[in-house]
Amino acid sequence: MDFVIVSNAATDIVGVGADRAEVRRALGTWRSFRRAPLSGESDQFVEAGVTVTYAEDGSAVVLEFMEPARVVVEGIQLIGQRLESVLDGLESAV
Repeated sequence: MDFVIVSNAATDIVGVGADRAEVRRALGTWRSFRRAPLSGESDQFVEAGVTVTYAEDGSAVVLEFMEPARVVVEGIQLIGQRLESVLDGLESAV
């Protein structure tokens, strides 16, 4: 799934503050889990390459991206690239 970062808290598909139902509709099949007994619930969207952790009210507080997600900011692909390449691309974009 392709994600374009549009702010420091959101992509074009989902962002921090979105409710769980909205996140699940946008990202598809999930597996729920807790990282620790007292931590917030998280949903892992394996096919999308995203893990979302929720606050007690069910709003998204953390978005984590991993392959196979394709995450782009300022036209620069972030995941699966060498850091130097990402930094050079971002420098050129501003």
